[in-house]
Amino acid sequence: MDRHGCRYTQPLKPQQLTWNRQKKKQCQTNQYPTPEQNEIAYLNCETDITRTHISELEILENQLYTEVKEAKLQKVKQEAHDSLEVLQTTWNTIPESIKDQLSTNFKNWTKSADNECDSAKPADTQVQTDINRHICIIKLVRVKTKELEGYKI
Repeated sequence: MDRHGCRYTQPLKPQQLTWNRQKKKQCQTNQYPTPEQNEIAYLNCETDITRTHISELEILENQLYTEVKEAKLQKVKQEAHDSLEVLQTTWNTIPESIKDQLSTNFKNWTKSADNECDSAKPADTQVQTDINRHICIIKLVRVKTKELEGYKI
């Protein structure tokens, strides 16, 4: 908290300071006969410019949010792919006689895992739903891989 009881915020960045200066310069006016009228005009101008800037920033924020979510999706897709490869490698190292006994169980687990991850509640966006599905796959595959490692010789 500062000395006025306000929550402390980060100092403004250079581009924010520049924007504030430009806004003040653009809104300065002495076209009205009284200081009060000029102050009202100044505040209305500042409000309009600020609202426009907020809209621009919200658009940028949404674009960045989308880019971040897409990057996260690519990351978890790769992690899911990698974990499935580890599972397959682990399965391939199990002796054939044991694999024969586990085969039905493994096929049933595969269907069950797909159903579990596909039936998860949809998120607010398709990208987030896909992220959640891949995270589900990763978790289930890691558990199954650990289980199968017990059968390796």
